[in-house]
Amino acid sequence: MSKRYRPVIARAASSGGRSPGFEKAPQPPVDAAPKKTGDAQKSRSKDKPAAFPDGIYAAVSNINDLYIVQSSRPAGIILHYSRKTARYILGGDKPPLPFKPAETIISLDPFFPEADAAALSDEIAQLADLGFRRFIANNLGHFSLFRNFRAEVQIIAGPWLYMFNRWALSFIASFGPDGCISPLENNRQNLERTLDAETLRSPVFVPVFAWPSLFRIRADLGWIYDFGTFSGSRDENFSLITGPGGSTVIPQTPFSITDKIPFLQEAGFRRFIVDLSGPPLKKNDYKDLMRAANDGTPLPRISRFNWKNGFWNGDITR
Repeated sequence: MSKRYRPVIARAASSGGRSPGFEKAPQPPVDAAPKKTGDAQKSRSKDKPAAFPDGIYAAVSNINDLYIVQSSRPAGIILHYSRKTARYILGGDKPPLPFKPAETIISLDPFFPEADAAALSDEIAQLADLGFRRFIANNLGHFSLFRNFRAEVQIIAGPWLYMFNRWALSFIASFGPDGCISPLENNRQNLERTLDAETLRSPVFVPVFAWPSLFRIRADLGWIYDFGTFSGSRDENFSLITGPGGSTVIPQTPFSITDKIPFLQEAGFRRFIVDLSGPPLKKNDYKDLMRAANDGTPLPRISRFNWKNGFWNGDITR
């Protein structure tokens, strides 16, 4: 590995030393992927997808939602990869999807046990053969799954890699991603401070709508709990979504900054994500959401989550 792509580790991080300040963090080369060598790689690199188009990307977690999303087609579609979606795509004898493989980005699950590595590697190779050439890596282990055909695919560093600062961003950049997604928990000040140059902002996808996963568990809790909604100590309402793939708790009030898209565009950001993973998707709600995202207007009954006030409060007593 060349020195340029060597992971950045703070020298003072060991032996209890104080890490360098933010202002000393290096400029991460997020727009430069490692180059492959050899005749085989050179002959296959022509199949690499074109650059990601600018615009609004829609993320869904099940196949049925793809047919709703096509009613107001986004710049690209993100499909969360699960056992259920894998069976549909790789099973054969299924109706064609409403989006071509070249338009689809496969988002890998952040939970990546070592025992699943061989099977997932085989599935990714099958997906690539079917024309799926864009993937989101949500675990550092995901990058190794593409080593045999890295020149043929585009890899986006996902939000679960938590690039909250320049050091984290520089470390992830050492893996040579073709883009990255800002963590959903990020706020505006931190986003703009971490990405303080136009060249850093252009490859970044910014989530502008989502139901944040407050916690996830691999177990299906549906057979234990017979409720789908509950309230917290602060009178906040939550939904419990269960299924064979695991259980997730989300707030009933979604996060949205669709009205901030024009300002983000002026700041140099070009790609935005509306994540529809959550309650069952309705076509009218989706059209209203896409209209607000395209027009840069606010949605009713939403939360700003961490966008304005930040994700950490220094006044909290220990």
